[in-house]
Amino acid sequence: MINRLARLFLSSMPLLPGTMAGMAEAEALPDLTAQAWLVVALRGETPLGAMPPTLRFDAEGRVSGSTGCNRFTARYVRDGQMLAISEPATTRMSCPRALLAQETRFLTGLSAVTLFRAGAGAMVILGDEGGEIFRLVPMR
Repeated sequence: MINRLARLFLSSMPLLPGTMAGMAEAEALPDLTAQAWLVVALRGETPLGAMPPTLRFDAEGRVSGSTGCNRFTARYVRDGQMLAISEPATTRMSCPRALLAQETRFLTGLSAVTLFRAGAGAMVILGDEGGEIFRLVPMR
């Protein structure tokens, strides 16, 4: 059960046009905790590097993974299609400049997440302005 503070946080976020119609379908969404997710698009761009960013949601409200350079962890709250992720904590390994720039976009994107949708073998995570932040596929 999501606590009252989390409900207040989620209810204060602006809804995107058409999201209420999709709320009835929220139960058909994939179980976020069923597997790890591979980021195949970050704000519309293919991730750089040999190891793309990943996300793994656990049942205790934590999300963790790789930025493509460093490891991260954060808290998340889900209510139907609504999703909120706290500011992440990361390791501080040295990486090439391009990967560090991508990491910054990834981490900034995590904090802007407001909802997600599934379809066609992928999951799309949207931000507070309605734009796609991440496109994810299950890791195999």
